[in-house]
Amino acid sequence: MLRRKTLFIIFFITIVALVLWRSVNSTHNVTASVVSRGTAVDIVYATGEVEPVEESQLSFNESGRLTDWYHDEGETVKQGMPLAALDDVEEKAEVARLESLVDNDRTEAQRAQTLWEKRSGSKENLDRANSILAQDEARLKTAHEQLAKRQIVAPYDGIILRRERERGETIAAGQMVFVIGKPDRLRLSLDVDEEDIPHVFVGQKALISADAFPRQIFEGRVHDITPRGDTLNKSYRVRVYMNDGFTMPLGMTVEANLVAQEHENTQLIPHEAVINDESVFKVENNRSVKTSIKTGISNSSHTEVLTGLKDGDVVITSPPDNLKNGDRVNVKIVPLSLPASAHEP
Repeated sequence: MLRRKTLFIIFFITIVALVLWRSVNSTHNVTASVVSRGTAVDIVYATGEVEPVEESQLSFNESGRLTDWYHDEGETVKQGMPLAALDDVEEKAEVARLESLVDNDRTEAQRAQTLWEKRSGSKENLDRANSILAQDEARLKTAHEQLAKRQIVAPYDGIILRRERERGETIAAGQMVFVIGKPDRLRLSLDVDEEDIPHVFVGQKALISADAFPRQIFEGRVHDITPRGDTLNKSYRVRVYMNDGFTMPLGMTVEANLVAQEHENTQLIPHEAVINDESVFKVENNRSVKTSIKTGISNSSHTEVLTGLKDGDVVITSPPDNLKNGDRVNVKIVPLSLPASAHEP
């Protein structure tokens, strides 16, 4: 009898110890965050470069040897200024010959006119002299046009952004020699992935950053989207016009966040807390409570909660795979870093 009682006590102690051991060892150490309010931002990421709104590639209309360029990169030029010239010895000689010929034609036409007025010359001679003058003036005009084709001139007031050729090179017709632009108004040329382009629209806010300008955010608006994408890179060209006062070196690489949606003063939780876009584990009385939620805007760091949680609720971040409803948890609270606005996506 005594032995049976002893065995029962030992069995009872063993069961209690096992329960306590399982209770202690089934406690999950987790991190969690408090449901807070902030700004939910849905963004499209893109990269690109700074370029002037007005930019032109300049080339010759004819082939020839580049004999000179009169202005170099970074120089300011006025509309009509010569920028470069091809070998034009023959064209200049032809212009000089025709100018001399036209001068003689004018003298002959004036002489014929004087004789006609004095009634000592014929009308036929006057008409012939005027006809020869008109023909040679037309030939001179054509020669001047041919000579002009041997030059590149500035199409408008601007700055030479790039020069591609050197003196002595043989240049083909249409081959780019200069890039000229107006850097007083800048824009960005961005490449947007084709999967994201449905979320991009004209007038959309764009937040711009560059490694060369740390901790600075610049703002602009989407101005136009190319109707045809790049099938090789699977992207579309999006141009963003910057707000007044924006200054950044031309050609600099930038990163852009195009703001598709922005909801202020909304509930936010860490993105990693959401399970299959439909639930989270809350913490109540040191135990996990699986809770269904409805989500809104989501990005790589935060998810907007529309229904299912209250401000101040504690949700488990990155819940363990073996965590079940009702499990005991040992919680470490990690503050949720909230963006104040879309300026900090």
